[in-house]
Amino acid sequence: MIQTPTLADIYRPIEKDLADFQSSLKSQLKSDDPLLQELGDYIVEIAGKHLRPALTILTARMSGEKTDLPIRMAIAIELLHTATLIHDDIVDGSKFRRSRESLNQKWGTEIALIGGDYIYAKAFSALSEIADPRANQMFSLCALKICEGEMKQVETRKTPFVSEEKYLSMIYKKTAVLFETACAAGGYAAGLSLPEIAKLAEYGKAFGMSYQIADDCLDLVGTAEVLGKENGSDFEKSDPTLPLIYLMGELNGDFPSRDFAKARDLAVERGAVERSLRLAKRYGAEASAALAAAPSGPCRKSLLDLVDFTLQRV
Repeated sequence: MIQTPTLADIYRPIEKDLADFQSSLKSQLKSDDPLLQELGDYIVEIAGKHLRPALTILTARMSGEKTDLPIRMAIAIELLHTATLIHDDIVDGSKFRRSRESLNQKWGTEIALIGGDYIYAKAFSALSEIADPRANQMFSLCALKICEGEMKQVETRKTPFVSEEKYLSMIYKKTAVLFETACAAGGYAAGLSLPEIAKLAEYGKAFGMSYQIADDCLDLVGTAEVLGKENGSDFEKSDPTLPLIYLMGELNGDFPSRDFAKARDLAVERGAVERSLRLAKRYGAEASAALAAAPSGPCRKSLLDLVDFTLQRV
């Protein structure tokens, strides 16, 4: 039996780059204001898997280029992602993020809101140092789509049933677009051609869709250890997730209870989780296929392994 590589295995080809990234991220969050410095230190302390910056660096390093531009792109990606998480936690009233107190829980809504704005500003400040209008356009469009996706998610909480088509459009904007941008930024930083960058963006988009659908399944059947938060949070907020959309279809839109345990059991029994995972795997296959013409080597292997790693979480 072949064992799926760990995240440490997958990141090994860019180990030094990620160390440089983490050091640069800490420097980027330095502030003369004591409270903003405290916020920045805490954000670094509770950092997650750095998946999106890793995608930027891996896609850039496939070409063998060794400039520092991928690191700077990765900083902007991570700061943009972090800002969205801070604002998400405020909107959702989340008490925890990555098994630690969220900023709004630790410092209150007002400071967390300003902190999220500050991190957004830091993202575009980091981007301005690259001084290229194409990079600015890429990140600005990404930020716009994320806001549209988040708005749509909040709006759908008032809707008893969301179609699969609307759901897929929403998670593209809410989640996958940042993966898409991270990979395109890596190709851009490596000086690749537009068709080559488009293929990397295709990988990122499909991988991001697979990742989000797998997360939907984890919210039902996963553990707090894997999620970094209690499962069932999407269910409690009435956020549309693919297994529950499929389950509602099975039940003709008449879900009988707001009981999480019952919803979880029904989603498993009626095959809604399994059906969702099949779609996640199809997106995973699309992501892998997008790398067919990419240069072989450890970075390409890591990108392919990330697809399997994501799906194996469930």
